[in-house]
Amino acid sequence: KDSIKVIRKSKKYLDSIDARRNKPSLLSPLTGYTYRNSYKKWSISIDSPLENFHFNTVQGQNSTVGINYFKRLNDKGKWMRFGTNFKYGFSDKRFRPTASFTYKWDNTSYPRLQISGGVTTSQFNEENPISNSINSFASTFFEKNYMKIYEKTFANISFSKELFNGFHFNSSLEFADRNPLFNTSNFSVINREDVEYTSNNPQDPTNFTSSFDPHKMWTFTLGTTIYFGQKYLSYPDSKFTITNDKYPSLYLGYKKTFGSGNNDLHSDLLYTQLRQNISLDNLGQFQYKIKGGIFLEQKDIPFMDYAHFNGNQFFLAPSSDYLNHYNLLDYYTMSTNDKFAEIHTEHNFKGFIMGKIPLLNKLNFHLVIGAKALFTGSNQPYSEYSIGLDNIGWKKWRFLRVDYTKSNYNGIQQNGIIVGFSLF
Repeated sequence: KDSIKVIRKSKKYLDSIDARRNKPSLLSPLTGYTYRNSYKKWSISIDSPLENFHFNTVQGQNSTVGINYFKRLNDKGKWMRFGTNFKYGFSDKRFRPTASFTYKWDNTSYPRLQISGGVTTSQFNEENPISNSINSFASTFFEKNYMKIYEKTFANISFSKELFNGFHFNSSLEFADRNPLFNTSNFSVINREDVEYTSNNPQDPTNFTSSFDPHKMWTFTLGTTIYFGQKYLSYPDSKFTITNDKYPSLYLGYKKTFGSGNNDLHSDLLYTQLRQNISLDNLGQFQYKIKGGIFLEQKDIPFMDYAHFNGNQFFLAPSSDYLNHYNLLDYYTMSTNDKFAEIHTEHNFKGFIMGKIPLLNKLNFHLVIGAKALFTGSNQPYSEYSIGLDNIGWKKWRFLRVDYTKSNYNGIQQNGIIVGFSLF
């Protein structure tokens, strides 16, 4: 075994493996390509412009080509990565490049430093509640341009590290020159006379000529995640953590905006999050997330600095993490510059109920129920309840989930069917 290990680490052996893997195909310019030098422990890859081809009403058809260089510096978890992205919108005829550098020291405390900058488009909700793929599908086939974006020229530096067992620290500082964007395309595969695109203004979808005033802003964030009762396996060059399901994880965060030249635009936000997955043995799995925050002073700050909540106005689930979004909430209706609180709960019975029903137990579907609520200082409470089936598929291909959801906001009730895929 030692002899085989020596051979497989030799330059001759690794070069022969790379020679086969590095052969490009005719479709490589469209599907992407990676060149590896395994002996010197580096690789360079070009992303697929076809996979990154999307549509929105601001940029029209657009695509991104990314080039990434990765270098493993040792076998103890030390590496660096340099990447660039070149994005072009065929309707607004704008070229937006970005670049980033990431450096990681070891596999013990997992320290990571990242420096990035360039020109990009950003959703007003920085958590990106609607993906490029779903927005492209909703726009081109249903004329629903849910994604609202603005342009920022930015420079960012961030750092994260586990300071001691179960205590993770993260911080970032960003300078951004923010500018509004407007629709430049009304393309749609199916043009319906009774449906029209809305504007790119999330606060007023009927206003096509104005949005927010251009401004410059510094943003500082500081946070820590505490994993109570966390255990770990310690090795000479690495550490593997083992979370404890008996206790929740707690996040504490602070966000400050400053340096715009206008104190009325600045804000201070304190927020926290509690999350836990609880295994109930034969009864299935229960999980919850509680999140809350408060602005120290309520001011008329830029809309992208509000607290936003991950909504969904399409029939496709925005992600496979159902504790991270609401099923029927409008994307920006509940956004606030005041205090807020989120509650997400879900129980997956696994096979406890469906496994006891004759014939249906052969399908191996899982019954899932959920309840969510949202409270803000400037709006009426929002709530929704859901019941659905997970683990839908055939044999080992279990990628589908379907939920029926009913919501209530300000006395108005809505119903909807939400389809989720594990690939989103």
